[in-house]
Amino acid sequence: MPRPVFTERRALTLTIVALAIATFLPTESAHWLADPPRDLVNVVAAPLTTPLKTVGDSVRRTDDLPVELGDEEQLKWAKREIERLRQQLGEADKQIADLMRVRQRVRTAGHALRRATVTAWSPKPAAPTLTLNRGSNDGVAKGQVVASGFDLVGRVVDTSAGDSTVQLITTPTTPLSVEFVAAKLDARPAGAQSRCTLEPVTSGGETVFHGRVVRDAPIRVGDLAHLADPAWPAEAAGFVVGQVTSVDPDPADPTLRRLIVVTPNQSLTTIDEVIVVVPTGEGAE
Repeated sequence: MPRPVFTERRALTLTIVALAIATFLPTESAHWLADPPRDLVNVVAAPLTTPLKTVGDSVRRTDDLPVELGDEEQLKWAKREIERLRQQLGEADKQIADLMRVRQRVRTAGHALRRATVTAWSPKPAAPTLTLNRGSNDGVAKGQVVASGFDLVGRVVDTSAGDSTVQLITTPTTPLSVEFVAAKLDARPAGAQSRCTLEPVTSGGETVFHGRVVRDAPIRVGDLAHLADPAWPAEAAGFVVGQVTSVDPDPADPTLRRLIVVTPNQSLTTIDEVIVVVPTGEGAE
């Protein structure tokens, strides 16, 4: 099958180029050129905005322009700025490549990604939930998967005509089976991975996940925990539960086992927008 002409990666490249050009234009023209690309990043490429934020902030900065310098000095300054941006774009490109590897694990074929706004959230430790502005009239139904970018948020547990309630993955009674995969390419053998069950643990108002694995399991700090739980819908497989933030001997069996701590990539109780994975034909746009 031929590759599409318009891809997310090409859209991001065009966006960055447009923002870079905008820095050298008058203010009114710059807004005209830069606003559409920023909207494109927010709507289409939400999972990729983190690596682009540093670059975007630097590109939009205009207060450092040395207007008091002569033409030759400004040319030297511009060359230095171009080199700095080139380096930052290189780093962003590496992070985007890492995210594309994550995306390859997510399988949502046959489903539409329905955007929804979070209108309320309940911080109750025993049952943290979000309320969305999408309901049964939009094709949202009980049991559907809810995510933020590639990060798993929870599942729909109740719906009405115009809104729905999402139970978060940090609910204490929600163990999750996951598969650990290196976030970046490293020296480990291809396919090196391990699975375990994570249990939510709340301490000091923050919820993380604990899992226990054999001592020689190939798991390192920075690895991503992807959902691999048969109790969840098939389209949920591959979404990211969180990142490994510590790997230590298990206090209960330090000789043979290790305690893995997984931290969600973002606070699930402060997000403003999510996506609901809706079967095609049920509220698909």
